[in-house]
Amino acid sequence: MIESKSPYLTISDASKYLRLAPITLAKMRTYGGGPAFIRLSAKHIVYRIDDLEHWASARRFKHTSEYARESAA
Repeated sequence: MIESKSPYLTISDASKYLRLAPITLAKMRTYGGGPAFIRLSAKHIVYRIDDLEHWASARRFKHTSEYARESAA
């Protein structure tokens, strides 16, 4: 688990928190569909822990057919 007193995580820490590769988060920032992020400068991006949890919770399903309906919408 990530040990941080800040409500903000770096790309590396956010990817570990979500168990996704950093490149996956990069693609989501480019193409959409990922968690909200904050661009502090041209090269410095952080994620709020609350935003990561909200994004993950929105992808919660009870069975695969429920996921298929959501994906088609």
